[in-house]
Amino acid sequence: VPTLVHDLSRTLTTVSVAVGTPSNRDAIGQSRVMELMRVLTRCTALRSLNLLAYASAVLKESQLPEGWTSIGSAPRWLMDDKMRRYRVHWQALYGLLSTTTLAGLENFNDIDVASMRDRPEFTCLLLLQCLEGLAVQLSMEPTPTGEAGTMETKMMKSADVDAFCDVLRLLGRQPLLVALTCTDKSTEVVKAQQAKLAGPLSGVPAGENVPAFNHSVVLRNNQVSEVLLKSLDCRAPLREFCYENITMTLPALWAALCGREKPLPVEKIKVEPKWIHSSLARKRFTEQQRQLLEGVQASLIRSDAFQLVQSAGRGEVTREEIETMSPQDFADLLSGYSVDEPPEQEKYHPRVPWRCYPSFRKFVQIEEGDEPMFVPFPLDEEAAGELQLQKLSFCMCDLRSRLLKQARPDEWPASSQPIWHGPQRHVRPGDWDEFECKPVAEDDDREDGAEDADERPLRYHWRPASVFKIGTKKATAMVEQVMNASEPTFADTLLHEGLRSLLSDTSSLKSLDLRGNGLTREDANLLLNLIEDQETTLLRLNLIPVTVEEAQSTRELVIDGTGINKDIQENEDEDIEDPEGEAFAREALEAEIVRMDEGDGFIFLSLVSPQWFSELVRVELKRLEIPQDATLAHITDALLNLPSIRELHLSQLKLSGRGASLLLQAVAEMAPKLDILNGLPLARLVARRDGADSNTMELPSDIEWNDFPLGAMARLSLWPAASLPSSMVHGIGFNLQGQHLTDVGLRGLCVMLRHFAGLAQASGTAASMRSTPSSMALQLTRIDLSGNPQITDDTVGDLCHTLQHPSMGASLRHSLRDLSVRSCMRLKSRSALELQSFVMHIRDAGRGGDSGALQTINGVDLEALQNVGRSGAGVGGGRAAGLPMVLRTHVEPFTIDRGHPRPKLAALSECDALFFASMLHLWPHISYCHVHIILPIDLNAESHSSQGAFLTWGRSDEPSDEGLFGGPMIVTNDSPYPPPQSSAKQVCGSIQSHLDAAKRLFEACPFSTQLRVSLSPAVPGCADVLLDGDHRVLGLLPSSNASTDRQGEPSSFMQVKQRLQVKAQARRRVEGAR
Repeated sequence: VPTLVHDLSRTLTTVSVAVGTPSNRDAIGQSRVMELMRVLTRCTALRSLNLLAYASAVLKESQLPEGWTSIGSAPRWLMDDKMRRYRVHWQALYGLLSTTTLAGLENFNDIDVASMRDRPEFTCLLLLQCLEGLAVQLSMEPTPTGEAGTMETKMMKSADVDAFCDVLRLLGRQPLLVALTCTDKSTEVVKAQQAKLAGPLSGVPAGENVPAFNHSVVLRNNQVSEVLLKSLDCRAPLREFCYENITMTLPALWAALCGREKPLPVEKIKVEPKWIHSSLARKRFTEQQRQLLEGVQASLIRSDAFQLVQSAGRGEVTREEIETMSPQDFADLLSGYSVDEPPEQEKYHPRVPWRCYPSFRKFVQIEEGDEPMFVPFPLDEEAAGELQLQKLSFCMCDLRSRLLKQARPDEWPASSQPIWHGPQRHVRPGDWDEFECKPVAEDDDREDGAEDADERPLRYHWRPASVFKIGTKKATAMVEQVMNASEPTFADTLLHEGLRSLLSDTSSLKSLDLRGNGLTREDANLLLNLIEDQETTLLRLNLIPVTVEEAQSTRELVIDGTGINKDIQENEDEDIEDPEGEAFAREALEAEIVRMDEGDGFIFLSLVSPQWFSELVRVELKRLEIPQDATLAHITDALLNLPSIRELHLSQLKLSGRGASLLLQAVAEMAPKLDILNGLPLARLVARRDGADSNTMELPSDIEWNDFPLGAMARLSLWPAASLPSSMVHGIGFNLQGQHLTDVGLRGLCVMLRHFAGLAQASGTAASMRSTPSSMALQLTRIDLSGNPQITDDTVGDLCHTLQHPSMGASLRHSLRDLSVRSCMRLKSRSALELQSFVMHIRDAGRGGDSGALQTINGVDLEALQNVGRSGAGVGGGRAAGLPMVLRTHVEPFTIDRGHPRPKLAALSECDALFFASMLHLWPHISYCHVHIILPIDLNAESHSSQGAFLTWGRSDEPSDEGLFGGPMIVTNDSPYPPPQSSAKQVCGSIQSHLDAAKRLFEACPFSTQLRVSLSPAVPGCADVLLDGDHRVLGLLPSSNASTDRQGEPSSFMQVKQRLQVKAQARRRVEGAR
C-alpha cells in the first residue's frame, strides 16, 4: 500500500485504508503504518483521508520522523500523565495533519478539518481518534438545556473511560451533552464502564491545573450501574439514565435521590423491562421497598431539574402527573409495565368429564385416529349441543361413591366460597394493601346474585387463617365446617345437578341408563319428578319405557344386563358407521352383570305399575346383581302388583340368601297366575297339585333350572305333580345353572334328589328300577357348581348327605358321574370335610361292589385312583408310577378387559385346598402335587392399570395413560424421565392371593408328597382353551398318551399342543411359498 500511494501521490484525492490490528484482509502490515503516513505527506491533492482503526495500529516511537516529535496543541498534563500510552499515536497523527503538503485536506475520519483546524474541538476529536474502542460524532448546535453541542459516543469493551473523560476536560469552557452508549452485550461490562463516570461527574479533580469535567451525560443503555448512582454527588450532571429491573435498581435510585442533601438533577428516567411490557398482576413490593418508593416519589416531586419518567408500559409521565399519583400507581410506573384489567372469564361450574365410546365396536377395536369422547357430568348446554346425545349409558359407573371419595369442593369457585369469600376477594396480586388485614365489610354477606353483579374482578385468595394446600383434606374439611349440617354435601349437590342436567330442557336424550351408581330413594324421586314435571325427550329410563303410550302398549319387559349389543361380526365391514348420538361409559361396556341399588329398585317400582303397564305379560330379569334387600323388596312389590303378568324369566341373578328367599316368596305368591317361570309351567303344576287328577305332568326339556324353578317346586311341593321329560333318560335336558345358584336353589335341588330317591325306594330294587318308566327315573349325569360365589357350607353338606343317603335311587347312583364345587370361594373347611366323607363313602361302597357311576369329585378321578391302588403302585417305591395331581389356577385382571370371558376355574378356595390335601392323604400313591398359576398376557396392559382412577397431581403408584374418569394422562414434575413400569397394586394382590392359596394347600399335604408350584404367562393364541380349563386334575401331562378323559375329550395340554402344531405347520407353508 505505501508503494501504491507513493506512485499515485500526485493524483490521489481520497484515501481510505484500514491500519488497525483487528483481523481484516484489507488491513496493511503493522510494520508499514508509519511508512504509509510518511508517504501520505506527498499527496498534495489529497482531500479526504480515512485511517480506519487508527487507535489500534501498532506504532513505535523509534519510527517517528524527526519533525513529528512535537505534541502540538495537546497539554502537557494530558500527554505526560493521563494519555502517556497514546503519545506516539498523537504525535504521528498531529505530525501528519500539520504537514504543509496536506494543507488542502478537508476531511479526516469524518472530522471537518478545514473548518475546525484552529478550534479546541479539533484537538479533542483528534485525541479521541487515538483512543481504542471509541466512536464519536460531535454536533456543535446548542441544546435546549444550554449545552454548546452534543457528542454521540459509542464505547466498546476495550475503551478507556478515564482517558475519554480526561480528553473531554479540554472542552471545559464549552460544556457538551455527552450521549454515551456502551455496545458490549455483557451487563457487567456495561455497568463497570458506567461506574467509572462517577468521579468526573461528581467533580473530582484530576490534578493541579487540570480543567474540571463540566459536561452533562446521558446514558443510552437499558441498564444503569447501581455503583454509579450510589457514588454520584448531588450536583452531578447526569441528565438521563434507564434501567430494566426496579428491584435491583431501587436501593441505588433511593441513594441518588434521597441520600444526599438534595436530589440528583436527573431530568429523565426511562424504564424498559427486558421481558414484558404489560401484565395482569402488579409487581409485588416488600414493606421496605414501599418506603423507598415513597421517598423516591417525594424527591422527584421536589427536584427542580426532573421532568418526566418514560416507561414502555405507560409512555411519558410528567412530574405534575407523578405529583398526583398514589404510591401504588407510582410503583406501577417505576416497574415499567402497565397493569391490564383482567379479561372477563367464564366461571366454570363443578363438573366431571367421563370417558365414553360411541359403540362396543369402538371400545374393542380402538383405531389410531379415533378421538376420545368425554361426556361432562353435569351436562352443560354447550356440550349437549355439541354431542347431541340421544342414548347415554352411565351403567355401573358408581357415580355416588366415586364423587363422595374424590370430588373436591375447593376445585370450583362456587363450592369453595367459604374458603375465599372475604375482604380480600377484590385485592389483586401486588396491590399496595395486599397484606393488610381488613375488617369484614358489610357487603361480605351479600348473596351470589349481588356478587355476580359486581364488576370488580374476583381473586380467589385463601383466607390468611386457612393454612393448608389446595386439594387437601383440610380444604374440604373447612368447607364442610362452614356448611349447614342440614344442607347436602358437595358430592350430593354435584350428583343432583348432574341428574338435572341430563333431563333438562336442552337435553336431547331419549334413552338413559343410570343403574349401578349407588342412587338412593331421594335420587330416584328427583329423577321421577324431572320426568313428570319437565317436557323431556326421554323415552326410556333404565331400559324401562317412561312415556304413557309406550308403557301401555308394552307386553314384554326385558332387563338383560347393560342392554348393550356386544355382538361383533368377525368379517364386519371396517367402514361401517356407528349410530350417531350414542355414548356408553367404559364401565358399562366392561360390565357383564349390572348392580341394582335402592334407587334403581324404587324407579322400577314407580314406573312398572299397573296404571302404566296394563298390558304387560312377560318380564325377564337377567344378569343382575341385587345386593340390598330393600332394592329387591321394591322389585318384588312391583311384580306382585302387576296382575297381567303371565310369564317370568329370572336368570343369572346375583342375590344374597335372604334376597333369593324374598324373591322366591314373591314367585310363590304369583304361582297360581304365573303360567311360565323360566320355562316351567308353574300355574298348571299348581292346578294339577290342587286338582283331583293324579297323573303327573311331563316337564318341558328347556327349563332353566336355577333358584326359582327349583325353589318353587320345593316350596310349593310340586314334584309329586311333575315327571321328568323323556330326554333325561340319557342325562340330557336338565339345564342346571350351577354357577348362579344360591343356597335356596341348592336346597331345592336336594329336595328334588330326595323326591326321586323316594320314588326309587318305593319302586323296589335296582333291577326293577331299570325297567321303571322315565317319568319316575332321574338320569342326572353331572352336578357342576364350580365357580359359584354364593353357595355356603350348609347346603353343600346337605347335598353330600343327600347323595350318600341309603335311600338315594339306583338310577341316580348309576347315572351321576361328576360332582364339582371347585373355586366356590365361600366354601370353607366344613365343605372339604363333607366331600372327604363322601369320597370315603364311595370308596367303601366300591369295596362292597356297589360303587355306582360317580367317577369324579372336584376333578379327582376316584375310579382311576382305585385302579392304580389295586395295581400295587403304592408298594415299595411305586409312587413314581402313580398319577400326578395338577391344579391349574388363573390370575384374573383387575377388570375384565373388552368383554373377554372369565376363567371357569379361577382360584383355589379354602375348601379346595383342604379337599385336595385330604385326597393326597387317602391315596399316597399320587406321585406329586403341582400347582400351576397362569398369568394373562395383558395383565400389565394399560387397560388394566388404574381404570377409572382419578386424576392426581404428582407421581402415581399405578401407571396409567388416562386419569380422571378416563381423562388426560397423569402429569408429574418430579423427574423428566418416566419411572419404570410396575404392576398395579390390584394385580400384585391377585397374584399374592394365588400364592397364599397354594401355600395353604401345601401346608395341609403329607410331608412325603412332592410339591411343585409354577407361574407363567398364558400361551399366546390359546387363551380360550386355558380359560375353559380342565375339570379333572389327575394325569394331566403334556407327554402322556392318556391325556384324554373317558369321553375322549383332550386335555388343555393336548389342545394347546395341537393348536401350536397347526400354527407351526401353517407358518412353514407360508415360508416355503416365499
